[in-house]
Amino acid sequence: IHRVTQQVGVRVLNKNRAPLISPALLTITESQLVELTPAVLGVSDPDNDALVFAFKKPFSQQGRWQTDFTSAGEYTVSFIVSDGELDVAGELALTVLDKNQLPSFDTISPDISVLLLTEGKKQAFSVLVEDSDNDPLTVDWRYDNVSFSDKQRTEYYFNYSSSGEHTVCVSVSDGKETATQSWKV
Repeated sequence: IHRVTQQVGVRVLNKNRAPLISPALLTITESQLVELTPAVLGVSDPDNDALVFAFKKPFSQQGRWQTDFTSAGEYTVSFIVSDGELDVAGELALTVLDKNQLPSFDTISPDISVLLLTEGKKQAFSVLVEDSDNDPLTVDWRYDNVSFSDKQRTEYYFNYSSSGEHTVCVSVSDGKETATQSWKV
């Protein structure tokens, strides 16, 4: 028996595999910054190739979107991921939750916070308020923590036993948050 041995070179070529995408969901609140990273998108590459992404508006090419107070809703975010050879299309289900905005005072009268008043006189108070979410608003005026009006414009009679320091306060609520303004009298 004769044996012949010969050394043969074998070359195995690398076969690129496409990036993998797992179903992804993301929930944020209005006014948050969304940053779409591979982990957020559920993207990986079995060959550990560097990945490049392409996004559509409202996202930047870096995968960022600064939401605002009008962004609430459900979105399907489409993107393309490439490992330099193979491109794969993916989607992310994004939910942007509503974030309540505090009611705001457009105008306040009197526009000074400390008032020097005389007994036996009336003082007019008024506020013009708005709510960017268009929630219904309730107004509550208080004199030393006792409610006396639920209107945006009101007046208070400082009788002859009113001498001393007191507080007049108005609170405006949208049912979720409350804005207040007070005066020292």
